[in-house]
Amino acid sequence: MNSPYIDARPRATAAVAVFATVAAIVGATFVSSPAQAATESLNPFAEAGGFSVYVSGDAFLDNSEVEGAIAVGGTLRAGTPGKRFPVVHYVAGTTDYVPPVIDGDTTRLLIGAFSTGSGVVDVTGAGAPEGVDKGYAKVIDPDKVNFAFSGRGSSPEYVQYKAKNVQNSDSNGPVIEGKNHDWATDGVAKFTAEGASVASYLTGTAGTEAVTACLASPDASATNYVVPENDGGKAKLTLVEGKANIVDYADMFFGGNYASQITYGGSVRPSATTSIIVQVPANTTNVRGMTFGETGEYARYVMWDMSAIEGAVTLTDKSGSTTRIDGSVYAPHADLTAYFGPLDGQVIAKTLTAPPGTGEFHSYMFGSTLSCETTPDPSPSVTPSPSVTPSPSVTPSPSVTPSPSVTPSPTPSSTPPSDEPLPSETPSPSPSPSTSVSSSASASPSPSASPSPSASPSPSVTPSVEASATPEPSSSEGGSLGSGGENGSGSGGAALSETGFGEAWVGWLATAFVVAGAMLIGGARRRNRA
Repeated sequence: MNSPYIDARPRATAAVAVFATVAAIVGATFVSSPAQAATESLNPFAEAGGFSVYVSGDAFLDNSEVEGAIAVGGTLRAGTPGKRFPVVHYVAGTTDYVPPVIDGDTTRLLIGAFSTGSGVVDVTGAGAPEGVDKGYAKVIDPDKVNFAFSGRGSSPEYVQYKAKNVQNSDSNGPVIEGKNHDWATDGVAKFTAEGASVASYLTGTAGTEAVTACLASPDASATNYVVPENDGGKAKLTLVEGKANIVDYADMFFGGNYASQITYGGSVRPSATTSIIVQVPANTTNVRGMTFGETGEYARYVMWDMSAIEGAVTLTDKSGSTTRIDGSVYAPHADLTAYFGPLDGQVIAKTLTAPPGTGEFHSYMFGSTLSCETTPDPSPSVTPSPSVTPSPSVTPSPSVTPSPSVTPSPTPSSTPPSDEPLPSETPSPSPSPSTSVSSSASASPSPSASPSPSASPSPSVTPSVEASATPEPSSSEGGSLGSGGENGSGSGGAALSETGFGEAWVGWLATAFVVAGAMLIGGARRRNRA
């Protein structure tokens, strides 16, 4: 039956489908929240792999001793001929740490190579508490040209790694004495590291680049920038609990004089969740250290950030001498020369020199973390393609394309195209569109079928079918709306969603589409009734 209902309803249905599709696309685009930066926590000294001192390049250590564990990626020169350089667990620092495990063995010393200018490196692990192994020494690819392994002592013999053709090298050096290596069993095998490099054992951490980036731009919500107050020449720090409290090194000077002491304002003190980070700017060549409390009280929660320094830098105590320095030193790009007595914390450096007269390294391992911002891939929030491409509901072609039953009318040219409404009895098919469509088959004998040549409006039906088909690509065109459809562009919506229109904008836009659709349907019905 070629009534105006067949012409208007498909158009209205298609239009509503189009509006619904667009509303769904835009809604999915705008409802998704703008991409937000995620955060992660890291310990900058995790890349030391459990060693209290990690030097990626060469190290010259002529200080009194190390209480902890040392890793040197390049060549270690320790002590001078005739001088002993002890590597122990505890003498005067702290026992509260666990040495790293390398190749299944607790390890006190891991080096790439050993210098012939060294003295006697005495790896004992003395002072280790019950349950903590004293530990081994390990060398990457031992130098068999200039050094050799031999046994020394008795009951049992331990292993020495000593220079060849050097008189009294076993007692004066250069030699590494592995006091916990059993010469008679596997002592030599344990002296040789299995890895290709020291760095190969320090994988699985964030890495220097990530840590440096985090220190340069930490998570703002987890940091507090502290400006020290001049408390009679002392630096008074008012800390915020639960945050990394960052102090600019330049603010530690008052009238050109370095602070004589640290004091605290309020009741908050350094802790595992409330750290102090002293940031030292690039191009600094001399740094004064500081104590932050009684011996060992807050050393674990203080960090000297020298990540911006490249090249030579010298660290001394607060008076330019060799007294105690609290805190761990992070200088991965620097050639660090350190004077202290002792240094209560960890050290990471590119190269390290601890000159004669310098004190001990104490293993107060850094006990806090940094919160860092990370930028996630925004595509998941911009491209909710499953919810944006409801193409089945957009293309109801079975119910919209009854035109085959309309077009084969007997005399399509007998009646000129006309949008005039039929007599009032034509609304009889109004109970359902499908009835009016199916009746078109028997419409030819019916009196009302005589205007069936008005099927010439079927061209207007055909576009409606095409219109119902065209929204299907709108899912792919959603990229221009930010839905990220099949073409995955999604950039438009991402930009719009970041403008902060929010859910209110979505509501207004969706309402506008619904109203427009309703007006279109109402207009079609009024024309039909007319």
